[in-house]
Amino acid sequence: MPVLEAMAAGAPVITSDRSSLPEVAGDAAVLVDPTSVSAVAQALRMVLGSEGRRAQMRAAGLARAATFTWRSTAEGMLCSFERAIRLHTEGGTS
Repeated sequence: MPVLEAMAAGAPVITSDRSSLPEVAGDAAVLVDPTSVSAVAQALRMVLGSEGRRAQMRAAGLARAATFTWRSTAEGMLCSFERAIRLHTEGGTS
């Protein structure tokens, strides 16, 4: 949620290339290896050094955040919970 909240507020986002963050951020954020100080520093220099880049990221972030409605998020979570319950009751992992 913090990535979407930042995008919805118009902030350019630099985030991790791990977990579900690339899926959430899409192409509206700069993705970096969170264990690489140089990758984070390079991303910061790139974003802070270009007003044009920041403006593009703000616009892309606002558009990306708008695709995540409360309804679609709730429906996606419900599907995930139902799938987990189904796997559990069918003898899948516990």
